[in-house]
Amino acid sequence: MNLFREKRALRGGGFTVLELMVACVVIAVMAGFAIPRVSMLTRSFELLNAKSYLL
Repeated sequence: MNLFREKRALRGGGFTVLELMVACVVIAVMAGFAIPRVSMLTRSFELLNAKSYLL
């Protein structure tokens, strides 16, 4: 672990390409799970609005 800290100190605390790629993949997976839930929520609100118009 000390070796990683020394390398990071030499780079000035920047991120490696691998670390950035892993971060992008994690964000993409989380967004993939979040988008269907948001669309389901909007559909349920649309259905509620349609029912209120019918009543």
